[in-house]
Amino acid sequence: MARVRGVALRAPRGRMPGVPRRRWVAIVERRQRRRWPPAGRDLLASCSMPGMRSINDSAEAGRPRCSVVIRCYNEREHIGRLLEGVLEQTVRDVQIVVVDSGSTDGTLEALRHFPVEVVRIAKEDFSFGYALNEGCRAARGEFLVFASAHVYPTYRDWLERLLFPFADPRVALVYGKQRGDHRTRFSERQVFRTWFPDQSRPRQDHPFCNNANAAVRRELWEVMPYDESLTGLEDIAWGKRVLSRGYRIAYAADAEIVHVHEESASQIFRRYEREAIGLRSIYPESSFSFWNFFRMTVGNVWNDWGAARREGSLTRNMVDVVVFRALQFWGTYRGYAQHGPIGKQLRTRFYYPPETAVPEPEERPRADATPIDYVLALGSRVGDEPANPVSEPTVRPRIIDISPRFDDGLPVWPGSPGFRLSPLASLESGSPANVSKLELELHTGTHIDAPRHFLPTGSTVEEIPLELLLGPAVVSEVAGARAIGPDALDRLAVPHGTERLLLRTVNSELWRSRRREFDPDFAALSLEGARWVVERRIRLLGIDYLSVQRFEDGPETHRVLLEAGVLLLEGLDLSAVTPGWWELVCLPLALVGAEAAPARAVLRRMRPPGSSAAEAW
Repeated sequence: MARVRGVALRAPRGRMPGVPRRRWVAIVERRQRRRWPPAGRDLLASCSMPGMRSINDSAEAGRPRCSVVIRCYNEREHIGRLLEGVLEQTVRDVQIVVVDSGSTDGTLEALRHFPVEVVRIAKEDFSFGYALNEGCRAARGEFLVFASAHVYPTYRDWLERLLFPFADPRVALVYGKQRGDHRTRFSERQVFRTWFPDQSRPRQDHPFCNNANAAVRRELWEVMPYDESLTGLEDIAWGKRVLSRGYRIAYAADAEIVHVHEESASQIFRRYEREAIGLRSIYPESSFSFWNFFRMTVGNVWNDWGAARREGSLTRNMVDVVVFRALQFWGTYRGYAQHGPIGKQLRTRFYYPPETAVPEPEERPRADATPIDYVLALGSRVGDEPANPVSEPTVRPRIIDISPRFDDGLPVWPGSPGFRLSPLASLESGSPANVSKLELELHTGTHIDAPRHFLPTGSTVEEIPLELLLGPAVVSEVAGARAIGPDALDRLAVPHGTERLLLRTVNSELWRSRRREFDPDFAALSLEGARWVVERRIRLLGIDYLSVQRFEDGPETHRVLLEAGVLLLEGLDLSAVTPGWWELVCLPLALVGAEAAPARAVLRRMRPPGSSAAEAW
């Protein structure tokens, strides 16, 4: 019995065809030593091929059942939904590893709200295979699950269904269904239906798979890591290798995710170009001529038009179909350089339109599973209806603190003394306890403005009803505007009857970058914007910087709002908050006679008022 750093490595019951038994043990041992540092992670107690442990066998102590490896770059908008979906799964023993290649959009800050392990790689070192291998090295699970950062599972049993085929010890790789959402181009929906049908295939005789939604056996990856030199399709290259060694690939149609592609024309072209380069490397004998480009474009456009006509959307999608298919196959043509035949099955799967157009049946939810309620998990977008209402969610909504910390980096209004925390007594000096003194200007950090702030006879802090500070709130994102007027506010489509409105503006970048200095060019309401708020009968207005009015403006913006009884909540940090419905909990200090008071404010995700189970408890 071989040993790797003191860990027993049993001789495999099966091995790669043509490799002698002793040599195979030596190969596994050498790979283990090279991949894992002395202070590294747990090793497999055995690496048996093809008679490996099935999914029903007990895992080693301390090892999660699976590790979800997510590659991401600037995915702040999407990754929260995926992570919430993973946490909702029926498979609970899950490790989440995120491989980030230099995000600059706040992705890393958003990840702080989730139980994930982050692996950072340099942007210039990125390849799909390299990022996957780095994530797998940090993973501890018996099975390695791969998900793109811009996908999210449809059902709570996604992982369970994806892992089920591993009950067959000959299965090396499982991939699942992909579908689009309302943002998906019509032709890409057709691609998804072609590549990912509604029927599962427990044994597939070609290497097609897709690592946006797939899982592999860890012990196989350890001896066959992903090819880091490919520009794309590293998943198909791996599938080709395992098939050549006698293993199986399975397709699980019930392991469904939604794949969100919001790509520009150049991004579509580059995606198919790099995948063609990768396919050419995997199949050096393959080629794709200009005639192939012309024939594939015309054939797929014709079939897509037919499908769009049958569903009554041809006029809306006619031009987009042509653009997408032309970019798809022009990118493929540009990516190819070599000549020679390509396997008919793989060519059909990637490029050939079906003999008849892919039907567009009505998508019906599975009868044996409840869809994940992302409205509750993440907060709905304003105007959205709850997609999958459930009466008893299985996880408690997360709390997001939207009050910046009081420390030396807290920006303050020019001329304000800010705050100062100083000791009155300390244990070090012999006192029986630590006692501190706080000196604070009341408009520092997160605070409320009472009417007395600008109105001589206005009410003071202790007279503010707490009901205003507790309850459903809409977070709306104002893009770009520095002076927020009626036009910008109209574009927010704030629901009728909204009482609490929190504005997330470009100011959130100041909190994300931890800028210490006061920025006089912060975004805030114009006087006309203040009148818009009053006309909509909004009772509480919050904003993500120190004031609701612009730095160079006079006090009229404040006066218009306060005279109308609008309570102002200023100094919020909304950088980690997505637009939608939230429950606001904000409690200011009850300072008698004060015109303002510091407050701690938090948000909890909830459904829109009026939907089922609307309370965010």
